[in-house]
Amino acid sequence: MAITPEKRSTLVHLLNTGTASEPVWSFINEGVTELTEELNADTNDLQYIGEDTQTTYVRRYGPSISLSAVMIKGDPVNDFIQKTIDKLPVGSDADTQYIRFSMLNPLESTNTIKKYKAFLRNASISVDDIGGSAGEEIEMNVTLSGRGEQTEGVVTVTVDAVTGKATNWEFTAGVNTTDLKFKVTTSLSAAITNASVILCGYGEQKTPASGEVNYTVLQNGTYLYSVSASGKTTVTGQVVVVAETTKEVDVTLADS
Repeated sequence: MAITPEKRSTLVHLLNTGTASEPVWSFINEGVTELTEELNADTNDLQYIGEDTQTTYVRRYGPSISLSAVMIKGDPVNDFIQKTIDKLPVGSDADTQYIRFSMLNPLESTNTIKKYKAFLRNASISVDDIGGSAGEEIEMNVTLSGRGEQTEGVVTVTVDAVTGKATNWEFTAGVNTTDLKFKVTTSLSAAITNASVILCGYGEQKTPASGEVNYTVLQNGTYLYSVSASGKTTVTGQVVVVAETTKEVDVTLADS
């Protein structure tokens, strides 16, 4: 089987161009020609007296982002960098935050809302240089130095249903999920094979011989579903997930 590398565009970084108390998440993209998040592992090499080879331990990480960009006036990230260049803030005045997430495996996906597991890190922003060659674009190199532990959570992306482009990003700390299990049977409690279970935002699954399928969903949500099978009456409904680790939904399909 051929292996296709995933595109760089599926790895997304957001910058807080607002404040810690009132964050404004802006897509790091416009004008940015390169962005690398360096994890900077701090390791310790030890050799024990009864062994002939060293043992390497990872003690901690010190992530940072190196960002290269050409100046694009009006872009929120570019404007934020420009203000940093103008003011050259130090100490807490240089505080910001960034988020990293991958679009490869969404937790939820509809035409207008997409949710992804995400990682937020506090950081300090510093400008390395600005300028460029005569006749070329203004170039800027920026470093975001991570501070402290990252916060795992969920980023909710609002998408324009017509253009498919993201219009807003919101971050919620904590990733609590529930296994949402559907069991599809006849009125005689016999499992139904090849029934179609559609969970809004999470796609369709076909039941195996057990008549059961499982979805992993975010807690504190209401989910719409539809279950159908050949020769059976379709059942639609909704299920409310709160803080359960497992939620079971029994669906009985009557003959049509």
